[in-house]
Amino acid sequence: MLLTEGSSLTAREFVTVLGIRGFEVEVASPSRFPLASFSRWCRAVHRLPPAGTDPVGYLRALDALLATGRYEALLATHEQAWLLAAGQRHLPHATGRLAVASAEAFARVQSKIAFASLCDQLAIPQPTWSEVREEEDLDRIEYPVWVKAAHSTAGRGVRRARTRAEAVSAWRGLAHAGAEGAGVMVQAPAAGAYRQVAGLFEGGRLVAAACSQRIGTGAGGSAAARLSVSDPDAVGVVTRLGAEFLFVAQFDDAGRNLFIECNPRTTEPANAAAAGVDLPALSIALATGRPLPRRPLIARAGARTRSTMA
Repeated sequence: MLLTEGSSLTAREFVTVLGIRGFEVEVASPSRFPLASFSRWCRAVHRLPPAGTDPVGYLRALDALLATGRYEALLATHEQAWLLAAGQRHLPHATGRLAVASAEAFARVQSKIAFASLCDQLAIPQPTWSEVREEEDLDRIEYPVWVKAAHSTAGRGVRRARTRAEAVSAWRGLAHAGAEGAGVMVQAPAAGAYRQVAGLFEGGRLVAAACSQRIGTGAGGSAAARLSVSDPDAVGVVTRLGAEFLFVAQFDDAGRNLFIECNPRTTEPANAAAAGVDLPALSIALATGRPLPRRPLIARAGARTRSTMA
C-alpha cells in the first residue's frame, strides 16, 4: 500500500493499523524522515515534490510510483485527498487503486464557512456563527468567540478571542495569511466533550461509521487518547451529508450535538479499528472494487486508545 504522505498523525496510525494486519506499507513524502518512517511497519519512504508548492510535480511523481505496479492501493491520509480529487487527470495509473470524495464534495464542505452554510441549509445544529467581511462586523457579536480561517488544518487557522481587540487582531492575521477571498468566520464557543464521527460511503451508501470522544488532549488540541462511543445522532447526520469519505468533528454540548467541521477524508483510524471498524482495510476494498459489507458496520462503544505521538 502507498500512503500520500507520512507526516501526519493519521498517516502514522494508518501505518500501524495496516501493518498489524499484515499489509506492506510505503509512504510518499517530501521529507526524508516523516513521522511514519519511525514505525517498524513503514517499509520505505519515497521522496516527492511538496504537494503544497508543486502540486502537479507531486501528482506526476505519485503516478510514476503507481506505474511500477508495486502498489495495490493508494490511500489519501491528509489534505492531499483534495488535490487527488481535483487532479485525477495527472493520475492515470490510480484507476482501480484510489477512492476519494469528488472535488465538488471538497468544495462544499472543506471550507469552514461553506460547511457552516450547509449546516444552516440542512438544519444541522452548530454553534452560532457569522462571516467577517470587515472590521465593523466584529461589533455585532458576543464574546468570547473562535476566529477561524475558512481553510486550515491541525488547528493552525483558529484563534480564541475574549475581546473585540483580540478578535480584530486575529481576523487581520488570518485574513492576511489566507488565500485572497477565502474568508474568515467567527463562531461561538461550545461547552462539553469533543467528539469525532467518521463515515465511509460507497456511492452515497453508508458502509461503516465510528464515533470517538477525546479523553486526553495532545499537541495543538489533538486527541492524545480516545474512547469509542455510541452516538446514533452523529451517525445520522453523517449519513445525511453522505460524501464518499466523510469525517466530521463535533462538540457534544450538554447532550446536544453541535457540528463544527467536516473533512471528506479518513482521519486517525486507530480507535475505530480497536472498536471493530477497520477504515484503512475498508478503504482498500472500496478503492479496488472488493466486496463491502451489505449492512453498515458501526463501531462498538468502550474501546480506549492513546497516541504517544500526539
